[in-house]
Amino acid sequence: MKKQDLSQMIQAARVRQGLHYLCGYIDAYCDNAQCTAREIRVRIKTYVATDPVKVLCPLCGKLAKLNSVETLREHVKDTERKARVDVNVQRYLARTGRAYFPASLLFNDTLPG
Repeated sequence: MKKQDLSQMIQAARVRQGLHYLCGYIDAYCDNAQCTAREIRVRIKTYVATDPVKVLCPLCGKLAKLNSVETLREHVKDTERKARVDVNVQRYLARTGRAYFPASLLFNDTLPG
């Protein structure tokens, strides 16, 4: 995948959202081996400010590496999908009494009937 800069990623999310501004999230990570931070999530609203041009780690101040920019709707949809997966894992563990579960459950977000 071609590396994009933050402004390109924000513009692409705007297009997906269908609005001239973006309410959503920037996901990044700190690559500094001396820093205790890893994942960084920033909730943004670009309708009252200029677009951010970079994301800095809040702990060490170094430039963070970008993972993605997602719209609020995409974020909510993904959060709900992860919650359904968690429920399936919990139900499986309760039903079987095991302390582990098959990895295939991580890809199943359908809830039974």
